[in-house]
Parts: sequence; C-alpha cells; structure tokens
Amino acid sequence: MNIATTKAPGKVMLAGEYSVLFGGIALVAAIDRFATCSYTPGASLDFKAITHTQEHDPYHPLFKAVVTACRHAEVEPAPGLYTLDTSPFY
Repeated sequence: MNIATTKAPGKVMLAGEYSVLFGGIALVAAIDRFATCSYTPGASLDFKAITHTQEHDPYHPLFKAVVTACRHAEVEPAPGLYTLDTSPFY
C-alpha cells in the first residue's frame, strides 16, 4: 500500500478576518498545529474528514467541491481514499 501524506500549518487571524472577504488585508500568523492530508490508492473515489468527529463520506461538500474543480480543470482525480485530518485544531 502506497500512502502519500503532506502537512500544512494552521493559521490564526489576528485582525482583518472579515476584511479579506472584500479584498482587504489581514494580519495572519502560522501556528504550530498542522492539517494532514493523505492519499491511499483504491478502486473508487472516497473521502474521510477528521475534525472533532470522523466522517467517512464520499459525498462530503468539501470533497465534492474539490472533485468538481478538478474536473473543471480537466484533471481526473486518481481513485482512492483522500483523508483530511484537522483534529489538532480542536
């Protein structure tokens, strides 16, 4: 089984969290907690979100949006399990 994993640091918005919605600026800092994304090859597209709970749902709105964006860009996502773990933020 070949598993690909990557991590991204979390962020905290110190000021301007709503101004960015209208093209403004914000004061943001990275924090020492990470979101972890992983991919495990498989027979079909599947998604698991881990926050304060675990959702194993191939119809999760986030996953559906990513798949739609990929297909819009004419990129077919590889079949397998995509996992997003943001539990360290809770």
